Amino acid sequence: MRLLRLKLQNWRGVEAREIQFAHGVTLIEGPNEIGKSTIVEAVLTLFTVMDSSSKADIKAIQPVGQDVGSAVEVEVKAGDYHFVYAKTYNKNKQTALRILSPQAAQLTGREAHERVEQMLEETVDMPLWHALLVEQGSEIAGVTLAQSDGLARALDEAAGGEMPEQDDSGLFARVQSEYEQYFTLKSGKARHAALEVEVANAQAGWEEAKQALADIETDSLHHERCLAEIVRLESQLPDLGAEEKQYEADWAAVGQVKDEITAKQRQLEDARALLSPARDEVERRNQLVQNIAQGQQANRQAREQLSPRAQTLAQLQDRAAAALAALTESKTRLSAARGVAQLTRADVQHLENVTQLDSIDKTLARFQSFNSNLERGREALQGIKINPEGLEALRTAANELEVAIAKRDTASSSIEILAEDELSLMLDEQTVSLSANGREQRDITAEVNLRIPGVVSIRVTPSQSANELDVSVDEHRATLAQLCTTYGVVDLPHAIAVEAQRAQDAQDVLAWRGQINDLLGETSPADLEAAQTELRASIAQYQATRAADPALPETLEQAQRASVTAEAVRTELEAMIEGQQSGAEALQAECAALSAQIQVGQQELAGAETLVAQRQAELERSRATADDAQLNARVEQRVARVTALLSELQELQEQLDSAAPVTAEALFMNAQAARKRAENDLATLRTDLAVVEDRLTKAQADGRFDAVEQAEHHYLALADKWSGTTARAAAVGRLWQVLNTHRNAARKVYVRPLQEGIEQLGKIVFGADFTVELGDDWRMVSRTQNGRTIAFDDLSVGAKEQLGILMRLAAARIVSKQGGVPLIIDDALGFSDPTRLKTMGAAIASAGQDCQIILLTCTPGRFTHVGRAEVVRF
Repeated sequence: MRLLRLKLQNWRGVEAREIQFAHGVTLIEGPNEIGKSTIVEAVLTLFTVMDSSSKADIKAIQPVGQDVGSAVEVEVKAGDYHFVYAKTYNKNKQTALRILSPQAAQLTGREAHERVEQMLEETVDMPLWHALLVEQGSEIAGVTLAQSDGLARALDEAAGGEMPEQDDSGLFARVQSEYEQYFTLKSGKARHAALEVEVANAQAGWEEAKQALADIETDSLHHERCLAEIVRLESQLPDLGAEEKQYEADWAAVGQVKDEITAKQRQLEDARALLSPARDEVERRNQLVQNIAQGQQANRQAREQLSPRAQTLAQLQDRAAAALAALTESKTRLSAARGVAQLTRADVQHLENVTQLDSIDKTLARFQSFNSNLERGREALQGIKINPEGLEALRTAANELEVAIAKRDTASSSIEILAEDELSLMLDEQTVSLSANGREQRDITAEVNLRIPGVVSIRVTPSQSANELDVSVDEHRATLAQLCTTYGVVDLPHAIAVEAQRAQDAQDVLAWRGQINDLLGETSPADLEAAQTELRASIAQYQATRAADPALPETLEQAQRASVTAEAVRTELEAMIEGQQSGAEALQAECAALSAQIQVGQQELAGAETLVAQRQAELERSRATADDAQLNARVEQRVARVTALLSELQELQEQLDSAAPVTAEALFMNAQAARKRAENDLATLRTDLAVVEDRLTKAQADGRFDAVEQAEHHYLALADKWSGTTARAAAVGRLWQVLNTHRNAARKVYVRPLQEGIEQLGKIVFGADFTVELGDDWRMVSRTQNGRTIAFDDLSVGAKEQLGILMRLAAARIVSKQGGVPLIIDDALGFSDPTRLKTMGAAIASAGQDCQIILLTCTPGRFTHVGRAEVVRF
C-alpha cells in the first residue's frame, strides 16, 4: 500500500491542507502545534472509525468554537486497487469512496466503509502497518512484529523457503475457530464454564433433595428435645419467681437509703444556694467602693487631656478650608483643558477621515482602471474557440494529412508522353499541345483517359492501393477542414496565431485579476464605496457643526501636535488635582478623626461621671438596708448550716455503701431476667414444637423419595455431557498447542533475513562490525559493536531509538516486494547526536529506494542528511 495524497479540512487547528506523498521518502517539517501529528491521526481515524461515531476523541477533532465538519480525504494504491477515500465527521457526516481501478465504482456510507475494509484486508497487512507506525510521544525502541503474517511470508521468501501451493493458514484458521468454541483466544479461559456451573447446580440440587429426606429424621429428634425442655422449664418457673421476690425486697431497702440521700442533697443545695448570694453581696459592696474611688481618679485625668486637642482641631480646620479652595480653582481650569483636548481629538479624527477618503478615492479609481482592462481581456477571450487541446488536435490532423499525402505519392503510378512531332491530345477532357520533342508527365492516382482525336483512345487505371491512399488523403483533408470549422480557424498557421493570442489574453486576464487582488486584498469594492460614502458624510457633518474659533488646523500633523499639547495640559492638571484632592481629603479625614476623638472623649467623660454618681447612690441605698457588719454575720450563719448538712450526708452514704447497692441491683436484675428468659424460652419451644409437628405431618405425603431420584438422573446426565465436552476441549487445546509450537518454530527460521536486513542498514549507521541478535519472538536481544556486546535493555535511549527505527526500516523493506506498507515516523531521533543523524539519514534514504517512508519533525535540519527526500514545509 502507498499513500499518494492527503487532504484535510477543519481538523483540529488545521483549516485546510493538501499533501502529495513521494514514492520514496517524504519529509514533513513544521513547528509544534502546526498539525503534523494530525496527519497520522487523520489517516488512522479514516481507516478505522465510521463517520457516525460520537465518541469524545472524535468530537475533539472539531475546531474549538466552530460548528463545522472535520473532513479527511486520502488517495491510495493497494495491490491492484487505486481509490480515493473520504470521510466527514461531527457535522454533515458522510463517507465517499471512488475506486479508480481495476474497475471504476463509486460508493457511499457504510457500504463504502466496508468496501475499503475488504480491499485493505485483501491487500494490506494492517497489523504490521500499526506495528511499524511511530506516533509522537510513543516508545520507538520496542516493536512487535511476530504477529504479522505478511512479514512472515516475506521473510520465508527471503529465507529461501518455498510457499506451499495451498497455504496452511486455512487449516490454522479452522483449528483456531474450533479452539475458540471452547476457549477464549487471548487468555485461554474455558468457554464451557456455564456447563460446569449447570453440573454443580444439578449436584447441589441432588444433595438438597437428599438433605430434605434427611431433614425428616432431624425434625423427629428435634421434636423429642422440645418436649423434654418444656417439661424442665415448667418445673423451674416457681423457684425462679420466689428468688426474684427475695432479691426485689433487698433492692427496695437500698432504694430507701438512696431516697434519703437524695433529699439530704437537695437540702444541701438549698443551703449552698443561700450562702452564695450572701457572699456575693459582701464582694459586690467591696467592689463598689473600689470602683467609685477608681472612677473619680480617671475622670480627673480625662478632663486634663481634652483641652489641648480642641486647639489642634481649630488649626486643622483652617488648613482644610484653604486646600478645598485651591482644589476648586484647579477643577475649573481642568474643565476648560478637557474641552480643548476633546476639540483637538475631533480635529485629528476629521483630518484622518479626509486622508482616508483621499486614499479610498485613489484605490477605487485604480480598481476601475484595472477592472476595465480585465473586462476587455474577458471580451477578447469570449470569441475564441481554439484552446491547447484543439491546437494539438489540429496539429495531429495536419500531420496525419501530410503522412497520407506522402504515402499516396510514393505508391501512385505516373504517365510520361514524349512527342516526336507537334502533337495535340486530350487528357481527361483537357487539351494538351506538345511541340516536337515536347514532354508531359502526370501522376496517376485515379483513372486517366488519353485521346488523340482521330487516332487512338487510351485509358490508364492506377492500382487499387493507390486509389485507397487517395481516398485516405481526402478523408484526412476533410477531418482537418472539420476541425478548422469547429475551432473557428482557417488553417493550422492561423490556429497557432489565434491560440498564441488567446494564451496572451488569458495571461493578461490573470495578471489584471492579480493586480486587483493585490490592490483590494480581502476588501470588496462595495466595502470601499460604503466606507467612501460614510467618510464623506462624516466630513461634511463635522465641517458644518464645528465652531469657527479656534480655526481648524491646515494639516493632520498640526492637528496631531495640537492634540498632544492639549492632552499634556489635561494630564498635568489631572495629576495636580489628584494630589490636591488627596491632600484635602487627608486634612478633612484628620479633622474628622480628631473631632470624633474629642467628641468620644467628652461622651466617655460624661458617661464615666454619671457612672460614678450612680455607684455612689447605689452604695448609699445598700448601706441603708444593711450595714457591712450585718452582711458579714449573715454569711457566717449560712456557712454553719452547709457544714452540718455535709456531715449528715456523709453518714447516710456510709450506710448505703455497707448495703452493697451494686450487688443488690445485679442480683435482682439477674433474677428478673432469668425468670423472663425461662418464660420466653418456654413460649418459643411450644411454637417450635407445633411447627415441627406440622412439618412431620406434611413430610409423610410430599414425595421426597421421588424428588431425590429425579435430581440424581438430572445430575448424572449433565455430568456425562460435561465429561464429553472437557474431552473435546482437551483435544482441540492440544491440537492448537501443537500447531502454535510448529508455527513458532517456523518463525525462528525467519529471524535470519530480518536480522540481515537490520545489520545491512545498521552498518551504514554504526560501522562494518555491527551485528544484532534477535529472539524467537523477533524482538531485539542485543547489539554488538567494536567487539562489545550489550543487551538491548541496557543501551542508551538514543541507541534504542535508532535500533527501533532500523528494525522498522528493515521490515518495511522486506515486505515492499509484496506491496508493502507506508512507514510513518513522527517526531523521532530526538536523542541522536549530529554524527548519528548523518548516518541514520543515509540509512533512511537507502531504505526509501524500496519502500514508502513518511517522516514528520518539528526540528528543521534533523533529517538534512536524508539524501533522497521530498520536503513539505508548513
